[in-house]
Amino acid sequence: MFSVNRSIRAAALSEPRISGSSTTPLVIWVAAALYVLSTQKYLVRDALSTSTGPQGLIEAGLIGTAFLLALGGAIRDGWVRPVTVPLILLALFGLLALASSAYSFWPPLSIVKALLYLAVLALAHLANGLCGPWKMLRCLYWCYISTVLVGLAVGLCAGSHYPLLSTDDYSGRTRLGLFATFPGTEGELAAIMFLVGRGLPKPPHWYWQGLLLGVNIAAAGKTSTVALAGVLALEFLLKRRRRNSWLRLSNVSAAVACLLLICFIAAFSGHSSSPSEGVSGKAAVALESIYGNQVAVEARSLDGRSDVWQAAVSILPKCLWLGFGFDGARDFLLRAIPWSGSSHNGILELMLTAGIPGAICFLTAWMICARASFRSSVPVPSRFASLHVFLGIISMTGIIVVFPSYLFGFLLVSCYEALIYNALPASGEAIPALTAPCSESTTGRLRACPERSLVGGGIKSV
Repeated sequence: MFSVNRSIRAAALSEPRISGSSTTPLVIWVAAALYVLSTQKYLVRDALSTSTGPQGLIEAGLIGTAFLLALGGAIRDGWVRPVTVPLILLALFGLLALASSAYSFWPPLSIVKALLYLAVLALAHLANGLCGPWKMLRCLYWCYISTVLVGLAVGLCAGSHYPLLSTDDYSGRTRLGLFATFPGTEGELAAIMFLVGRGLPKPPHWYWQGLLLGVNIAAAGKTSTVALAGVLALEFLLKRRRRNSWLRLSNVSAAVACLLLICFIAAFSGHSSSPSEGVSGKAAVALESIYGNQVAVEARSLDGRSDVWQAAVSILPKCLWLGFGFDGARDFLLRAIPWSGSSHNGILELMLTAGIPGAICFLTAWMICARASFRSSVPVPSRFASLHVFLGIISMTGIIVVFPSYLFGFLLVSCYEALIYNALPASGEAIPALTAPCSESTTGRLRACPERSLVGGGIKSV
């Protein structure tokens, strides 16, 4: 058993029953599939354009339809799960972003995006209530796996319209992309779904996880790959702490770090004269084929992000109370930095979108969700802690906080509700909402409860 704080216990006590409608699972699967499809891009457009074009209509249509399906299911079944504090704070961020749309360079665009963000939060909450947050996360994972398989098949069969591989003119790297989605975004999505899969009560088979790892590496997103490797390594070391001494772990970590450093130096400094000769030359060619020949330059300049951050910081005084709405500062950033229409930093993006009060609301909600994951000592929720760490790393250099399709908010709502509505009390006392469908032993402790189990095979009696 593990201890839970008062807020988690109170939320668990108020959990309603799961809807019993026979059509609910199908509705949720369709809604999850439509939402996952909205995270992909299907039409190529100018990345520096200030208009969305038909792609925006596709995204709005998919998210809107998914929300209406979930809303219809909730109305038909006649109940809604009680809201949580993070959901209220995330919704408040969306409302502040909606109010900030008045200062956007294109108010109608920012208003629509704010409404879509609120619809995504409502979709997550309603779907979690209809089928349970664990099932919703499982739907999300398998729908993304299906999208990857379909994207690979489309790329092989219709490569002229949706080529699987694209070459970066600047660095010369070859990257994997599905449909018309930017390869870096696809790599981040694959890494996020990999961590979501690890957090499911019944983790998927290794080959599905291997597929996601392959997509992440082939997409050649350096930050997401390094962050994912670091999070997994840290998780492994912390799990091994009880079995091994800190001295042994530190020795192994130092040895691995030195080996990686030697390989990096050999690859990027020892091949300048004859790039195809020797082990270092072959390693350099292999690495450059994935990550390009500008790795050292990009590392020193943060791939030009420092200039973007300076431009974004220069307009923060205008965001003390309200921001510019979703994508509302795009026109200004493009005038300051011609090659980027976003701040490429999660915290800056939050402040530009909804002002400093809105950013505080979002970050507070995130802290509550992360705290619930870090305070859990059972295996499954602790893996959500790895997900929060990964999201924190990649949000420092990207716009994952509000893109694609506001997945960040969707995951915060679903993962937090998965924790609080499946938490167990510290001393073994019965929670009515959790023990009702389960049998009880003579000691009053819980026996196996397959539908509510936290780790696959049920709750063991103690």
